[in-house]
Amino acid sequence: MLHPAVVATPAATFAGFTFSGLDFSPATTITGVSVTTSGVLGLTTACLTFTANSISVNVQSVHPTIGGTARIDFTTSDVTTTVPEPASLSLLALGLVGVAVRRR
Repeated sequence: MLHPAVVATPAATFAGFTFSGLDFSPATTITGVSVTTSGVLGLTTACLTFTANSISVNVQSVHPTIGGTARIDFTTSDVTTTVPEPASLSLLALGLVGVAVRRR
């Protein structure tokens, strides 16, 4: 479940907002962000930055019109680590022993 917190970030080159603390499952991170607009000039993917659990939108040079809309989509990915099965390691060890015995 998402629980975004809007945080103002004061900086000379950043005028916008940040959604931080996006709560995903422990092994899920943000891997991409895109934007679709209608009547919002200047809002492009170049205005978006992201980390594993936050999205920042820089609206410094964005010019919205009355009734303009913007949709920000993001993709996530599970971070997984592959662990070899014990049987695979046993077969590998057996193969290496066989190669060593054959060379003798």
